[in-house]
Amino acid sequence: MRATATAQVFLGNASDCLVPFGLPDKWDEFRAPADEFNRYVDHGGLRGELLATPDEYRPPDGPDPTGYRLSEDYGVRVTLKLGRPRDTIARGWYLPLDLPRPGGPATGGDRYSENIASCNNQVVPISTPESPSMLVNEPGGMIGPTRAGVEALVARDPGAHWVGQGSRGRSGALPTPRAPNRRGTDLRCRSLPSAGPDQRPGQYQGGQHPGLLRRRT
Repeated sequence: MRATATAQVFLGNASDCLVPFGLPDKWDEFRAPADEFNRYVDHGGLRGELLATPDEYRPPDGPDPTGYRLSEDYGVRVTLKLGRPRDTIARGWYLPLDLPRPGGPATGGDRYSENIASCNNQVVPISTPESPSMLVNEPGGMIGPTRAGVEALVARDPGAHWVGQGSRGRSGALPTPRAPNRRGTDLRCRSLPSAGPDQRPGQYQGGQHPGLLRRRT
């Protein structure tokens, strides 16, 4: 089974209702195959060296960033596909994240599922050079807990649906009036963390993704 979900681009500088899926930020494509971030040699004696005509990523704290922008990407539909820390980064690729949950299960699949199905009230800020943030990957694919969490989330508002063109010409998730969360909005309209894909092969160590919230959620 390949777990999938649909994401929509919003803007913010912190979240206390983060979905535990870590996504790569957008980059500029210059090298085939399309939709994969290909910038470095990934094996052999030249591992970590730049490829000829590499793909390019420019972070949000630098000039002309390549990542997701509210003005360009609001309502963009993205299908999420399970990845692994050592996989070639691709568009829609995600990692399950181990987020804290005060008062909930201490670790493991139960906590991960609950973090998908509901807000955990733990404020997580964007990572910056002055105040770096780090999130930890869940071990394994978490396929069963992902399915359980998504099914529980959908069950909270089974009448919600995707609108291809809204009243302002934008796509988005349309909740039913009867299923608000504590903010009065649909629990499916939440923040997802993302990281710059520009990491050399072997740079990820253990279960940690450095700077996973460098990009706006």
